[in-house]
Amino acid sequence: FKQKTAYEIGVRLVGSEMCIRDSYNTDHTARNALRIYSDAGNSNTFNSIEAYASRGSIVTPTINAADDSLFGYIHHGYDGTQYVQSSYIVAGIDSQASVGVGAMPGNILLGTTPDNGSTVNSVVINKDGNSGVNTLTPSKKLVVNGNAQVVNELLLGNMDQTAIDALTGANGMIVYNTSTNKFQGYENGAWANLI
Repeated sequence: FKQKTAYEIGVRLVGSEMCIRDSYNTDHTARNALRIYSDAGNSNTFNSIEAYASRGSIVTPTINAADDSLFGYIHHGYDGTQYVQSSYIVAGIDSQASVGVGAMPGNILLGTTPDNGSTVNSVVINKDGNSGVNTLTPSKKLVVNGNAQVVNELLLGNMDQTAIDALTGANGMIVYNTSTNKFQGYENGAWANLI
């Protein structure tokens, strides 16, 4: 193996694929790894893998659009006859984004493959920092489309009456009112004590 500079690698790999193989470790029970080392790590510097993508070519890039995928880690396992996708992590542009000069609102998408072999989108973190489980457009800090279970304690919002009055209520909301020391629920367009 001949060591190459980043420039040499970049020039030779335009429009092609690079394959990295572990030809030394023949013990497949051991962990194979691609490692990146640096000698000047501190709070301001770090190792990174950077991906640049556009809708045009490398020579003539053109603007990206909402819902474009920019870079991904796609994981495959061998099923006895072929390599089959198991899961993925993809970074891209948020589907609800407005792309413009200096603005590239992003998201991160994680997907897994269940027993039936059809890969599904499992978790997304969108441009606003909202997380969604089985939904691609979460409107709150956590949106779960499906059943959920909390194994230990669950702490609901603790708010005084002034903060509760400032909320935009929606049927089904539950808070703990610290002014009255009561749980309250929003039902039929108004707050009501639950106990």
